[in-house]
Amino acid sequence: MTENKGWYTYEGKDSDVVVSSRVRLARNFDKIPFTHRASVSSSEQVIEVAKKAVEEYNVSHQDAAMTFVKIDTLSEIDKMYLVETHSISPALTEQKLPCGFAVAPGDKVSVMINEEDHLRIQSILPGLAFEEAYKNCIEFESVESLRKSYAFSRELGYLTSCPTNTGTAIRVSAMLHLPALVMTKNIDRVLDSCGKLGIAVRGVYGENSNSSAHMYQISNQVTLGRTEEELIKMMNNIVGQICAMERDYRKKLKLNNPVFIDKICRAYGTLCGAWILPSQEALENLSLIKLGLEMGILKSDKDIHILPLIINIQPASLQKISGKVLTAEQRDTVRAQLLREQIGSSIKICAE
Repeated sequence: MTENKGWYTYEGKDSDVVVSSRVRLARNFDKIPFTHRASVSSSEQVIEVAKKAVEEYNVSHQDAAMTFVKIDTLSEIDKMYLVETHSISPALTEQKLPCGFAVAPGDKVSVMINEEDHLRIQSILPGLAFEEAYKNCIEFESVESLRKSYAFSRELGYLTSCPTNTGTAIRVSAMLHLPALVMTKNIDRVLDSCGKLGIAVRGVYGENSNSSAHMYQISNQVTLGRTEEELIKMMNNIVGQICAMERDYRKKLKLNNPVFIDKICRAYGTLCGAWILPSQEALENLSLIKLGLEMGILKSDKDIHILPLIINIQPASLQKISGKVLTAEQRDTVRAQLLREQIGSSIKICAE
């Protein structure tokens, strides 16, 4: 499997705070048992329906045709790589029944097949782009071979394996980079407010994962009783408010605060000079480098983006770049070398 030139290789609107936008639609078929009651034969039936839909989609999207793959044909490193790039969920890699995955170039739209639901149709885009991501999902969701097959109730909407998804069955989520709110100890207040508004806050890889590199994923919790447009508008408003708060605290941190500038410069020094770098330490320092570049504490003569580095130094991605299996100790050494070369040759300190 070759690397997908995905969403993380370019930037979008408000990318100083909004790392990515994702819209996901859960769909099930009315005449096939849901995943939690599925058999091998019914799971294979879902895969055949999904493959037919992919073929139909590709007829009208030849410039961005989707590729289908069965999960059990992938190596463990390829599975980990897809999780690290947020293309698939950890749950899909652990599914015992037949399951699959289809994706268009650049992650414009992708489909997880036989995860928690028969289909999980998603689009991941850089920056703040909920409307475009939703449009991408609908282009696949509405192909003719699928349109009349969904499990749907006039009273409840789309029927899903998890009751919280019933209704429009849409999840609108954003990955946010919030270092200033973390460093000023205001992050808990923001996250508490999200909870009161019916917004779920998760780590980098979704449910049951932790925050990493000062990044948090927020999404709507309820889909019943609200239209897709209402949920997207709500998420746009909430993300906009969090962006404003994060930017405000960034300004306060920079203003006459040598301790903060020292933290940025120490991160730069570590990445330029370290010979052994564990994953978590590297991620935290890259988060500070990203912040330093955006605030003018650091500068680059090249068009360097930190997000691809954040993806590329993770275990599976690092091994794919290296072209070989690496032990944890070897990964720490290769990771340090990659960052010394990338950061040291591209970025300079410009703070006085």
